[in-house]
Amino acid sequence: MDKNNDKNGIELVLILSIALETMDAYQMKGKVRETARAFKIQVEKNVENHIKKLYETDEEFVHNALKIYERMIKQVAHMNAADLILYSEFTDHFIKNIELVRKKGVVFFDKLIK
Repeated sequence: MDKNNDKNGIELVLILSIALETMDAYQMKGKVRETARAFKIQVEKNVENHIKKLYETDEEFVHNALKIYERMIKQVAHMNAADLILYSEFTDHFIKNIELVRKKGVVFFDKLIK
């Protein structure tokens, strides 16, 4: 896999994790959930080498990133439909202003929310 595909593979693992968390929230069981779980496991195997390389480069970063990913997965998976729409609009604003966000960090969000 090239670097761009590794990134997309990690994103797919996150999306599948959100789907599984949401299925748990709805107490879904059976073939659909097991198929989603098996698909996630296979994708994880495909991106495993990329994650290992990151881990060898910066172990602390990988630990922190995985904790943040897990927190984000749980947050998104437990939002209701109305909150997901609001979150999407907030995320869109974030993406459109990514350079400013990177430069100003928390200050950007303080002004955006107030």
